[in-house]
Parts: sequence; C-alpha cells; structure tokens
Amino acid sequence: MRSIVIIKLNEGDNVLKKCPNCNSTVNDDDVFCGACGNKITDVTMQNFNIANNEVSQKEKITKNIFIVIFFIIALLTLITGSIYWTISQKQSNPVTNHNYKEAVTQNVIASNEDSVNLALAKTYLPKPGLKCEFFLNYPDGQSGPVTRISANLLTNSKIIVSESESNFEAGAEYGYGFYYLELKDGVYLIYDQNITHKPTPIIKNNPTIGQTWTVTDDFGTTTWKVVSLNENLNLDFKIIENCLVIEEYNDVFGLKTLTYYAPNLGRVLVKHANSGAEYFKLIKYTEIEKNAAIEEVKRWSPNYINIEEIISKQQ
Repeated sequence: MRSIVIIKLNEGDNVLKKCPNCNSTVNDDDVFCGACGNKITDVTMQNFNIANNEVSQKEKITKNIFIVIFFIIALLTLITGSIYWTISQKQSNPVTNHNYKEAVTQNVIASNEDSVNLALAKTYLPKPGLKCEFFLNYPDGQSGPVTRISANLLTNSKIIVSESESNFEAGAEYGYGFYYLELKDGVYLIYDQNITHKPTPIIKNNPTIGQTWTVTDDFGTTTWKVVSLNENLNLDFKIIENCLVIEEYNDVFGLKTLTYYAPNLGRVLVKHANSGAEYFKLIKYTEIEKNAAIEEVKRWSPNYINIEEIISKQQ
C-alpha cells in the first residue's frame, strides 16, 4: 500500500489530505483512505515555513538579478552616449589648417570654399583649374571613364569658362572643347567643333521651380525645366550641397534626363528622369595648375582663336 502525504496549508485548524493513490480527500483522523483503502501516514510540512523561505530567497535572487541588469543597461547607455557625443564633436569641429585640396576630401562640401550667389547661372559652372573625372554609361553603349578640365581660356570675354572632355577608346584618345557664354538671362553652351551653331541656353538666372525654356533647331525641340533647388546630392565619395536640378527633354530622341549642377563644379550627374539610370557621374575631382589647364583645353579647342569673332557676329 502507498502512504498518504498530508500537507498543512495554514487554514486555521483544518488539515487538507489527499490520497496519493486515488487523489481522494480524506478526513484529518482517517487511518485508511475511504476510497481505495490505502494506509495514511502523516507527513506534515510545518505551516509552509520551508516553502515560504524558499519563495523569499527566490524573490531576493530575482530582485538582485533585475538590479544588475538595470545597472548594465544604464552603463551601456552612458558609454554609447559618450561615444556619440565625441564623434559628433569631431564632425562638427573639423580641423581647419588644411588647404583646399585636402578640404575636398571631407564628406560634405557646402558650395565649395567660397560663398556663392545661387541666383546666378554662372554659379553652377566649374571654376577654372579643375580636373573632374566621370564615369560615362550612355544608352547607346558608350561606357568608361571621362576626364573634364576647366580653364579660363579667354580673358576679357563673355566666355566665362571653357572646358575640354576626353577619354580613351581602343587605345586612342578622343576629346572636344566647349565654352560657356554669359548673357543677360543666363549661361549658354557652345561646342568648339560646332562653333557656328547657335548657342544653347542651359541655365537661366534666378532659377525657380517650374521655370521652363525651349529651343528648336536641327536636333529637334528641346525643353528645359527647373525641378529642384538647393538639393544635396550623395555621389558616394562626397555629398554635394546646393545642387540645381534641371530636366531636359528632346522630342526627337524621346529621352528625358535630370542634370545636377553644383556650385563651382558644374555638371556632376546626369540620369534618366524616370528609371534613375546614371549616364554621367562625377567620381573624383582635384585642382590642377591653371596654366596646365589652359593648355589642355586648347588642345581640344582648335577654334578658340575665332570664338570671339563668331560670337560677335551672332549677336
């Protein structure tokens, strides 16, 4: 026969008994279980003192664990906050004893080193003496690195800056030159190899969102539209601030693009207006000696000597 274990639950003088064989309730003075006949042995727990002590100890241990966890979380929060504060201080207080060439390696440039007038079209042209490297990936299959160099090729002229663009293909170097002409309403583009062609307006003074202009020529009708001002552009190697974004659409080619112009850098990105595919993207730029820049632009601009005369005839 199996014995009955009696557990006293401190309910006054009542003692609750259960038969371990059949789980039937038995009376306090029963010797045998009335249901199954098992003999009863009184094994009494002393008013749950042991159990209460065990519960109390567990509560103390649990409380201590929570205190330790809270302390660890507070410590980690303090350390993380200190690290964040240190980094933010370093970023907001950059070293100022670098020259310009070193400064352009920073993550953010705000319209380059000088304050600029964002209402003037010429602000969004490259300043003389820049060597800009791009990656070209046009829909017609042209792809690869391209180098642009800007120079002050002509002095005392309405041509405020000139550029050359060159690249290597099948072991040979190709390139061409072009000029930026400043007129009353904005900046116009002239290609050296097509110097007699009417200048093309690319940026207008006092740009406003929604501003449009249109030109019809041998290449069809092209419409430009200002779609964004003061935009920050992430070029992976650098964030460029205060970009002017102009949409361009030609009805013959049926291609709509977005061109990003950056102060003192010129055109830095051209991408498809809908798909976002990048056709022309700045990947690096440095300053070079200005006379060297002039000679390089001359090399790809054989008609630069006649540009002044041609411009005067067109006006």
